[in-house]
Amino acid sequence: MLFTKSFVCDVAWEHLARAFYSMYPSRHYPHVRDVHIIDHELLPERGQLRVRRIGRVKYNLPSIVHYIAGPCVEYALLEDSVVDLKTGSLSQNTIGLTMQDCYTYRETATLQQLQTGDTEYKSTIDFKVVGFGFFNYTLEAVASRVVAEFSKNDGVKKAILEAAVSLD
Repeated sequence: MLFTKSFVCDVAWEHLARAFYSMYPSRHYPHVRDVHIIDHELLPERGQLRVRRIGRVKYNLPSIVHYIAGPCVEYALLEDSVVDLKTGSLSQNTIGLTMQDCYTYRETATLQQLQTGDTEYKSTIDFKVVGFGFFNYTLEAVASRVVAEFSKNDGVKKAILEAAVSLD
């Protein structure tokens, strides 16, 4: 299943890049339990900061799938991001680390400075349920509904803007 999201906001990209690293925990992302920086590298010659974070995610599942997958799904994510001062952008790639034999998760996102001074956010999330045999389709349909419902609330926009305001 592939989900995409984009928006433009009238906040400088540098401010949103700082907010990106401080937006968890967030009431808009209750499923993201912990996020920790595990490595970083400053590359002055390239004008880049590279950051690697690990996160713990927990989703409570609908009762209809409890007998298949249990009451919740908990897994770890690995996020690699690059802040590039020369291009005025932040790019992020995230993959699921655990449960890869039954669930795959990949996310990419960018914050890009526009010529107007605004910032554009774009993301793509791709996930697939595997390893449950004939239940794969049912579980993927449930997961799709959960993600689609979550996508409606503009959680990422609210979380990053809230974090940006708290930095002031």
